[in-house]
This record gives sequence, C-alpha cells and structure tokens, in this order.
Amino acid sequence: MTIQELTMLFGWMSVIHFAAITIAFLFITLFEGLLFSIHQAIFGLEKAELKPMYLKILGQYKILIFVFAFAPYLALKIIGY
Repeated sequence: MTIQELTMLFGWMSVIHFAAITIAFLFITLFEGLLFSIHQAIFGLEKAELKPMYLKILGQYKILIFVFAFAPYLALKIIGY
C-alpha cells in the first residue's frame, strides 16, 4: 500500500467518523426524550445519570477519532506525496 493510498484511507476514515459523531450529536439533541425513555427502560437509569453518560461517550469517541484517524491523516499529509 502506497503513502497516497494510506493518506486517502485515513482521510476517508476521518470524514466517516466525523459524520458519525455529528449524526450522533444531532440525534441526542433532537430526540433527547425518546433516547432517555428507551435507555431508562432498558438500563433503569435516571435522566440525570444519562446526560453525562452521553457527553462522556461522545467525548471519548472524539478523542479516539483524533488519535486513530485524523492524526495519522495529518502525519501522512505532512510527510507528503
């Protein structure tokens, strides 16, 4: 696999992950009541416990995107082709 192919791979990975996190954020924001009711029924958690969990999960996912997709893409762009 060439540097150009790896750069394209990590670039598209970054785009797909950023789209997924954006969709997840919008879903949590727009359908908050539905999500809370579903997760309360499944896990028996209170609304006060769920909101911080959602933010924590999105924050951790954002860090993982940066470390495993976006940072390698930037590094490959820097060493260039």
